[in-house]
Amino acid sequence: MESKFGGQFMSDTIKPIPEILYKYVDFDGAEKILYNKTLKATPPDKFNDPFELLARSFTNATPDKVINYWITPSDESYKNIIVNESIKQEIMSFFNDNEAIFEINVSLVKQVSSFFGLTCFTSKNDNILMWSHYAKSHTGVAIGFDSKLLNGKFFRVKYHSERIDIPLEEANKPESICNLISQKALDWKYEDEYRAVVLLNSCDKVSDSYLYSFDKKAIKEIVFGLKILPESHEKLADYVKKEYGDSVVIKNAKLHKTEYKISVS
Repeated sequence: MESKFGGQFMSDTIKPIPEILYKYVDFDGAEKILYNKTLKATPPDKFNDPFELLARSFTNATPDKVINYWITPSDESYKNIIVNESIKQEIMSFFNDNEAIFEINVSLVKQVSSFFGLTCFTSKNDNILMWSHYAKSHTGVAIGFDSKLLNGKFFRVKYHSERIDIPLEEANKPESICNLISQKALDWKYEDEYRAVVLLNSCDKVSDSYLYSFDKKAIKEIVFGLKILPESHEKLADYVKKEYGDSVVIKNAKLHKTEYKISVS
């Protein structure tokens, strides 16, 4: 099946993003990224947030728009449906049903997830919760990347108390998909997330993971968690110095002496 979102989506103009973006990972994840020079693109329907890409509702849903959205004029049933008022009423009844709208939402997420994957980053290397949640309770690593040297198109996530509405006739347009990709609930605001959108057909599928390569020059910084094992710190630091050279700055996260903060130096 050919994507409706295709090249136009991937060529959209993206606003500037921070020069350095960080990815928090556990120690094993850091080794895989740094040794293999690959990142993982995860389809939205595989994320830990069950609300990924879910709109609240589809607005401007009239019978004709619904029919034109779901059935192409070349379809043999099109002419019969477009003039049948009872079918039109049945369609509108369907679109006034929240459960039906939700099912359409879910199907849209699955369709998008079959074409695109996301890689998540943040602008911060000192976020206590990020260290706790994504770097295995401070025993992992935050890897700093030069965002200009990474693949994919980047979006900064916007956080809202309510899900957004999408006009029905624009539901499968690149602009709407981009809008949904960059929306999350306020609960996630602490992450200050930036997302790289990557075409899955440009990745290598390894088991259930979609992996894509990056230029080793993209690695700019390694921050070791404050609870990382000394032998793990030594092993990875030695490898980074040997493989990546002096262009990568090695830092360590430490507890602030008097405040609820992580110090990185």
